[in-house]
Amino acid sequence: MAGMICLTADGLWVADHYDWIRPAFPKQTWNFLAIGVLLVLIAHFIIRLHETNGVRAENHGLKTDNRQYFNKLWEKRERVGNQLCVIVLILLGCSFLVDILFMVFIAKLLVLLGIVGIAFVYMAHDDHMPEHEYPYGKSTRIRRILKWLDYRKHPFSISFFLYLFIVIAILLQKPLDYELDLQSNGSSRYATDVPFDMYALAGFLFACTFLYIFHHCDFFGIRPKKQSDDKLLFIHFAEMMICGIIFFIFIFLLFEALLQE
Repeated sequence: MAGMICLTADGLWVADHYDWIRPAFPKQTWNFLAIGVLLVLIAHFIIRLHETNGVRAENHGLKTDNRQYFNKLWEKRERVGNQLCVIVLILLGCSFLVDILFMVFIAKLLVLLGIVGIAFVYMAHDDHMPEHEYPYGKSTRIRRILKWLDYRKHPFSISFFLYLFIVIAILLQKPLDYELDLQSNGSSRYATDVPFDMYALAGFLFACTFLYIFHHCDFFGIRPKKQSDDKLLFIHFAEMMICGIIFFIFIFLLFEALLQE
């Protein structure tokens, strides 16, 4: 989790300060990016090593499982969601009265916190779904391909690689002398801008991380439990929509910058 926090914080800072940094980003941005990726790799290999040696955190003798609190929260999700929507509208309205740029920042922050909060509760609650004998279908080829996309087995999701790709492309554009238009001037052609998209993408990074952590680790009293196939499929479905849109928008912007060079 520390690696993902370091990685996402660095990427969001880069996206938010793109128009302010001249002529190039400081070396610390590369350092934090590398540290974040390294921490994710180390955590993954430690978990794999423990599982290879037969060490699991499931039977540790503790009596309580904090998952029960999230089960109750999930049952009341409609009422809680309606209350949170009212709070969000009030926050956006008050921030608009202060300044339009401040409202945009609050909106981006709420998108990130909203995705992270919903993902945390959704992944933490126990959906009591039965385990399927063939979670990827009976085709050996399909099972082999989709096994690489099973975020319960590793933390390296499509969101993870897309996030890295965008951050590295932004960091390299100044040394390589091409200029990206992140559509952050308020008149975006795509109804959104790259900094805003990065906040949504960061939320998906945490969603995939929660799926992996709750499957393997004891996280703040939430005991490890096999995450259902439905949770994995929900992540894939959301990724196809959000990550697909963000990917094509950024590719168009990148090609445009390279052609103008």
